Amino acid sequence: MIDFQLLILMLRNHGKKTSVIAKDIGAGYHHVKRLASGETQKTYFDTAIKLIDYAYEHLPEDQFMRLKL
Repeated sequence: MIDFQLLILMLRNHGKKTSVIAKDIGAGYHHVKRLASGETQKTYFDTAIKLIDYAYEHLPEDQFMRLKL
């Protein structure tokens, strides 16, 4: 299972705001916020793929590899 809370936290640690992440991947802010807070781990497949792709593009390789996808 992908730890979206960790993924978003890592993106935020690299200067990305939750609202910017949501806008950039075309997802609702509240859904991304709930993923970031750990309130939910459930997401649509396309949103999950977009988050993974976004992390791949915006995180250094060593940080991305910590996600163990």
